[in-house]
Amino acid sequence: MKRILLFAIFALSIGAIAQNKRPDIQTPPPSRYSQHDVQGIQEDDGLITTGFCSEPNSSLFADNLTFNERELMQIIDSMYRWRWDTLGNGWQLGNKYIDLVYNAKNYLTSYIGQTWNGSAWRNVSKALITYDAYNNQTSNIDLSWDGATWVNSNQYLYTYDAGNNLTNEILQHWITGEWVNINQYTNTYDGSNKLINQIYQRWLGGAWENRTLYLHTYDAANNLTSSLTQNWINDTWVDTYQTLSTYNANNNRTNSLLQKWNGADWVNFQNITYTHDANNNMTGYIMLKWNGSAWENNNQYFHTYDASNNLIKELSQYWTGNTWVNYYKYNYAYDANNFPQSQSHIYYDDAGNITFGDSTYYFFHTVMGTDDLPEQEESISVYPNPTPGKFTINCSKTISSIEVFNTPGDRIYADQKFTRQKSNDIDLSGYEKGIYLIKISAGTANYKRKIVIR
Repeated sequence: MKRILLFAIFALSIGAIAQNKRPDIQTPPPSRYSQHDVQGIQEDDGLITTGFCSEPNSSLFADNLTFNERELMQIIDSMYRWRWDTLGNGWQLGNKYIDLVYNAKNYLTSYIGQTWNGSAWRNVSKALITYDAYNNQTSNIDLSWDGATWVNSNQYLYTYDAGNNLTNEILQHWITGEWVNINQYTNTYDGSNKLINQIYQRWLGGAWENRTLYLHTYDAANNLTSSLTQNWINDTWVDTYQTLSTYNANNNRTNSLLQKWNGADWVNFQNITYTHDANNNMTGYIMLKWNGSAWENNNQYFHTYDASNNLIKELSQYWTGNTWVNYYKYNYAYDANNFPQSQSHIYYDDAGNITFGDSTYYFFHTVMGTDDLPEQEESISVYPNPTPGKFTINCSKTISSIEVFNTPGDRIYADQKFTRQKSNDIDLSGYEKGIYLIKISAGTANYKRKIVIR
């Protein structure tokens, strides 16, 4: 349960508020992934935003750090990004990430970001990353280039509970020779390791000041059914927004209703309806906004997958009042092992002209993963792996829940009935070949394993 998951939980509220009209693209749009999210999986369609060329914004950094692998895994050697030149009507070099260093467990520990100035590469950013014995990221220090040397810029510090749940994240800036607190998130979980509340605070006057509180509830299948957002006003928490979600029998989210608190009652704000294919991949969703008396079109999104359930295309459109107009398009490419090779996206104006574009290519090699957790986590075993579809999970502890996610992060399997069992057989024979993530909860501990279906 890391930062990408936490933000994904709130993404519906944030995204819905921000997207009630077509954004005005004055600067490059936010990237889709953040390296600070290296420990999580995207269980939801979260909106993580980062600045251009501040860090490698790629799910690849998250992917090769998420799992405790004993099979083939992807190691990124470098990343190159191109920007779309609207005047030249073509791709131009933008920036790259090089000198990627990994520890003995193949976890990324440092990298350098550079930008192309038209004739040469120029240093821009550097990151230094540390982990604990359970491979949880404990710090991420960002440095900037002052023209002669690397200087501290900001750092993130992370702490975890016994179940490896992220309990605290602090952002600090380097100011006049010392680290100064900026903001922090503090998380609380229930006995099943579900996030039930998160407090966002800012550092002010030498103390932490409350800003926002998020409260969450779940159904029996651990699906997030409601998220309540409150703001700290006059020394008390005041309701602001709430999101209510429903799911089908396969635990796929089918609808989310966002409402605002007007001081006396909840008022409709935005409504989102999701569609899925036979493999439980989310194929798209439509966002409607409340005009005061009725729902009207706002935005819609379409997702396309290949035979291995890899997401290969995303198309976003917005409603002009009488027709749908393209807003952006993403394309993704993979190799024979389903490892991402490249991605590109372009944004359009109302006339269909490209206003901005970004293309990224990953240079990488593959290695055989090794067990990289302490001995006490050896109690979990998943076999056979690879498998044609059927496999067994054994644990020395009583298993409380098992969830399985596909490559895009959609949950395809969930079972919460393990009150006295330490072993379970799972059959995914009906799903496409590829790599899947298994999330296992046993007592207060969470474990993640990968399974390869062939």
